[in-house]
Amino acid sequence: SAGINACAKGRQWEEALGLLRDMTEQGVTPDEVCFNGAINACARAGQSEQALKLLNEMKLEGLVPNTVSYSAAISACAKGGEWNK
Repeated sequence: SAGINACAKGRQWEEALGLLRDMTEQGVTPDEVCFNGAINACARAGQSEQALKLLNEMKLEGLVPNTVSYSAAISACAKGGEWNK
């Protein structure tokens, strides 16, 4: 999760998503912290669609989004001009 959070700070959302996918491919199950970091990376880059996809993916993986998850997703929508999502 540290790598994903570092990507978020640098607005490197694509790299954050790549790390999330790499974890899965290596047999490591991403937790809420990892997903939140990736959603935050998308939010900082204004990638609202991708942030919402990750939020949905969390739920599909059986994870429960928390305040951080929803706050980052809302921020992504605000920056991406997607208030109606």
